[in-house]
Amino acid sequence: MPGGCWVCNPICGKCKPPAKKAGSCNVCGFVTVFDKTDIVLKQSLCCKMCGADLSLLVVPAPVCCSYCGQWCAYPCGKGTGPEPKIGLQKCAHISRVAPPAPEC
Repeated sequence: MPGGCWVCNPICGKCKPPAKKAGSCNVCGFVTVFDKTDIVLKQSLCCKMCGADLSLLVVPAPVCCSYCGQWCAYPCGKGTGPEPKIGLQKCAHISRVAPPAPEC
């Protein structure tokens, strides 16, 4: 298994984008867990306790992936890690986004 994991933690995100992401509210301190689909679509990213907007906490910034060399809207740990020693690889989990710059 990648990274030596025994069981995939849905919040981890080291080898593939996390299926869920948690955000701790700055207003009330309540922790809300969101699904990846809600985060990518940016819908209903509010605290379940007080209704504060948590989108700045849970929506990741697009990155130029160091694993595959493409822009990714929902990156995993491979995207911000070192480039693979055997060169850029094909990524099965890439979340496409229009690049903010001409090249990575």
